[in-house]
Amino acid sequence: MLFDDPTKRYPHLVQALHTLGRRQTNPGAQINGPAGATLILVTFATLILVGGGWPLLSLFLYGLAVLPATSAIRVVRNAKPPISPRTREATLVAQRMTLMLTKRRIHRDLDSGTLVLLEECARNWLRAKAALEAPFWTAGLVPEHYRNVRSQALQALDDSMDDVLIEFQAWVPDHVQNRETIDYVEEALETFVGKSKRNVNFPPPAFVPVRVIADKLRSLADETERMSREARVDPEAVAATAPGRSLEQTLSELRSIQQAEEELRENLRG
Repeated sequence: MLFDDPTKRYPHLVQALHTLGRRQTNPGAQINGPAGATLILVTFATLILVGGGWPLLSLFLYGLAVLPATSAIRVVRNAKPPISPRTREATLVAQRMTLMLTKRRIHRDLDSGTLVLLEECARNWLRAKAALEAPFWTAGLVPEHYRNVRSQALQALDDSMDDVLIEFQAWVPDHVQNRETIDYVEEALETFVGKSKRNVNFPPPAFVPVRVIADKLRSLADETERMSREARVDPEAVAATAPGRSLEQTLSELRSIQQAEEELRENLRG
């Protein structure tokens, strides 16, 4: 099809790039506002107090500084840990590749074999993520050793996709421009003639190491799906995730409290 939309040919790649490109690259910047307000208020209050000004005004400003300070502490507690430089680098590549898809030029910058390989990596990455992010895992009821394995697998998945993106970084333009009209004309001619003079140097050298990563991602996706199936029939996991488990624990605690109260009354009577 002439001028086909590449986002429809590579749906898993589109979804993976969208997810990876949304990662926060500078989470620490959110604290600047509350911290700055706290510093200004405390500075003014101290200057007034040292300069012999109104003590009540200084106390008021100190008290007022508690509000932004509390907000800053809340931001720090809720903030995600800063990502590594490598993850940030891969996130920026994902954002630029998303622009390449949006502007319908990614198939002009990368050959079809590379795009098929990237689609394969994204498909297996999403397969494994879907298996590990099912309600069975996210409810927080599975045993500790399963949660540890899940965390390690999720980190390995993201690290692998970061490796894939960084391998192809050299073939992703720093500034993604719109396609020129002549490029559309050339694409139309190539479609009718059946020959293309573009991408004569592809696949790029990154194809080989990424092919190895793709095989490992497929194996990891198979293993995560297998682990998810086995965990659902593991007696320990089944007992921990059984329906009404939280109600049973609450009733048990209430019975224990009632028994302790009865024993206390018996001791008082005796």
